[in-house]
Amino acid sequence: MSVAVNRLLREPGESLRHRAFGAAVARELDLTYGQLSAAFARLVGNKTLAAYILSQRLAYAQELLSSSLSVGLIARRLGYASLAHFSGQFRRLARCSPSAYRRQLRAEMAPVVGEEAPNHAREGD
Repeated sequence: MSVAVNRLLREPGESLRHRAFGAAVARELDLTYGQLSAAFARLVGNKTLAAYILSQRLAYAQELLSSSLSVGLIARRLGYASLAHFSGQFRRLARCSPSAYRRQLRAEMAPVVGEEAPNHAREGD
């Protein structure tokens, strides 16, 4: 059973993007979702399988929000049937909307007006 849990913990964020990921892994290992979830809880201890998958999906969403993809397209790529459901889950975990998170990322990456560029970024030196 620990092999199944270790596989889940090693999966990259993109693999976890679909809601049915846990059920698919359970079927592949000839387990029920409940058996896999119980094993996950026993071995990991501090998080349910569903919570782990959700946190991984939303971490992947945060990566995608640094791109130019629309929030709606990101929601669809993550397997959400509606933008409202995606936004609600994102807001619950990240404590802000996906759009606000994106604005915050862009603000952090924007150069400060009047600040000198680092030496390696200067042209003509």
